[in-house]
Amino acid sequence: NSLEVAEAIECLKCNGPADLMEVTYALTAEMLLLGGVCEDLDAAQEKMQTAIEDGSALQAFYQLVERQGGDIMVLGDTGLLPKSEHLYKVDYNGQAGYVSRMNALAVGEAARLLGAGRAHAEASINPAVGIVLEKKIGEAVEPGDCLFRIYYNDEESCAAAKERLYGAVEFSTDKPERASLIIDRLS
Repeated sequence: NSLEVAEAIECLKCNGPADLMEVTYALTAEMLLLGGVCEDLDAAQEKMQTAIEDGSALQAFYQLVERQGGDIMVLGDTGLLPKSEHLYKVDYNGQAGYVSRMNALAVGEAARLLGAGRAHAEASINPAVGIVLEKKIGEAVEPGDCLFRIYYNDEESCAAAKERLYGAVEFSTDKPERASLIIDRLS
């Protein structure tokens, strides 16, 4: 999906969201260990972080896209990616507080209803549509804050996605503890 590709490119430019970068470094470090490229976790994480910071990871992605016949111009200008026809912002209308829970399945289902995923193998995917989460668990919310941005092409799918999203988030007046993104390593 275009939104995910654009975010991945930003991560390779060292501009990704901190939580996504944390998971990216951890997963990539594990792959470097499994592939025998590095002998310990610290060296693997350092290698990955260096590859992002010096641009070699982005350059490797350019080469991958080019070898597969993709348009490398998109990597320099993500505005060339497919775009949805419309944008709807889901704003918070409650009292000041915090995002305390989020139902990832409901968010994923909302994206599928837009056309960003498949209900069955034969279904097509629309790369232009999707959902961007503007608030995450533990973040403060004020009335009027944007919770989600819905990129859509037709009103019916947007209405169905909004219905799922409105029930996907819970709020509290107390700031919840942030759960660790990396729970454990399996060896």
